[in-house]
Amino acid sequence: MRGGISRFPLCAADGAALPVLALLAALLLGGLMPLVPKAGAADGAPVWTNLYNGPSNNFDLAQAIAVDSAGNVVVTGATASSGDDFDYVTVKYLADGTPLWTNYFIGQVGGWDVASAIAVDSADNVFVTGYSVGSYTGNDYATIKYLADGTPVWTNRYNTAWTNFASVTINGDDGARAITVDSAGNVFVTGYSSSTNNTYLYDYATIKYRADGTPLWTNRYNGPDDSGDGANSIAVDSAGNAFVAGISKGDYVTIKYLADGTPAWTNRYNGPGNGDDTANALAVDSAGNVFVTGESIGSGTAGSDYATIKYLADGTPAWTNRYSGQTNGGDLARALAVDSAGNVVVTGYSDRGDGTSNNYVTIKYLANGTPAWTNLYNGPGNGYDNAYALAVDRAGNVFVTGESIGGNSYVDCATIKYLADGTPVWTNIYNSPANFNDGARAIAADSAGNVFVAGFTISTNGYPDYVTLKYSAPTSPPVPVALPGGDGSLFRFRFDTLLGKLYTVEYKDSLSDTNWQAQQSLPGVHAAQTVTNLPPPPPGVTTRFFRVKEE
Repeated sequence: MRGGISRFPLCAADGAALPVLALLAALLLGGLMPLVPKAGAADGAPVWTNLYNGPSNNFDLAQAIAVDSAGNVVVTGATASSGDDFDYVTVKYLADGTPLWTNYFIGQVGGWDVASAIAVDSADNVFVTGYSVGSYTGNDYATIKYLADGTPVWTNRYNTAWTNFASVTINGDDGARAITVDSAGNVFVTGYSSSTNNTYLYDYATIKYRADGTPLWTNRYNGPDDSGDGANSIAVDSAGNAFVAGISKGDYVTIKYLADGTPAWTNRYNGPGNGDDTANALAVDSAGNVFVTGESIGSGTAGSDYATIKYLADGTPAWTNRYSGQTNGGDLARALAVDSAGNVVVTGYSDRGDGTSNNYVTIKYLANGTPAWTNLYNGPGNGYDNAYALAVDRAGNVFVTGESIGGNSYVDCATIKYLADGTPVWTNIYNSPANFNDGARAIAADSAGNVFVAGFTISTNGYPDYVTLKYSAPTSPPVPVALPGGDGSLFRFRFDTLLGKLYTVEYKDSLSDTNWQAQQSLPGVHAAQTVTNLPPPPPGVTTRFFRVKEE
């Protein structure tokens, strides 16, 4: 691209499956051929809303959500089958909102079967877990694998049983609260399980299943003094190591297990108030560092605080950040997510101190623990606003959802998008046609930045139904335009970008070449971006092809 005569020819798509492909216009000698950009749809626009009312026209509550590689969404929770009986019900919707399949799981003896967590593997298989009444065994873990088309593959139950001093078999209560899947399709489940030493207390119980359902190992954790212990969250790193966190004798307890089940380390955290500290959420970054958050009693007369901790992969505590809220009252973090740079975002609620209201509070910490921003959300009803769930997309945008008092004094689903720098982009309120209570419990984002929310909505019969919402991502940027370099020796090009998106500039030296080479990456800024210092082609090559790919 020397001498000011090289061109950026129009490049045809080469068949690669790309979310967005922006191609450079041809630069002819003596002038530019700019392309007219197309107008984009609004970021955060409601795309579809799906309600699910179970067969008994009774109680239905979505608890968890996951998105697969194609942008399809799967939701799980519980449906009232008859009387006081509940069943798992898992529903899959295509990306366009079309219902694909619905699966029920009815336990061994009826009773309460409630799904609490869901995960999807790289092959789009679906895994659901929760608790299920067993046949004379109390509540058990019940974990199910479905193929992407909804076909049930296997169901595994976990029951704690032991023989007492009178040689009588005792079956305890066990409930799974969290699930995750590693890159090989192995499944990890954790929760609470009756202690074999004291039937009124619980231990952590963490299980690893192979993709075919074969149990590989089970690890239990019983804290000091045979105290009550329960795990609330689980994550797995790229090496297949598993991390769990919850509460044990009033402290956060975070445990790392190697892929083979060997305990690597256990860390306890006791807050300054020496009261009950409960870890509610956990995540792991690409380097195997672990982040935990929840609620922790402050010192003196203070109420509970957010307490967020980073541990290095070897268990070394890196930093601890506390958030004591607006009035030093009650503050509780429920959810946590880590972005691609190792920054962590937490959300929950903070007491405003007037005795009648809370706000969403969302905080971002940089990887080194430095607070980056804190955002409060007070809904239109100036009442209770409680954030339940959080997601971060590939561009570092943050999505928060929960329930918020609306203008009619009932709660609505309130979902917010923040840019990576904390700038609020949009807030969407969902108030059902019945104009009654609606609440979000789970959120997920797909690879394009579309957002899915699941929870409940009170129908006209007075019972809750599942509600699943989809909000749109920003649309594609316009095609870029090539410009001559300022010194006449190199070309550059400029194109409009969307704030919150990531773009990669790629090149190749022949249209027949199927391999594009990455030249640089840049974030969108809702303005014209200029890419400079493009590499010249090698000797003998007179044309180099460039494209911009939206990640």
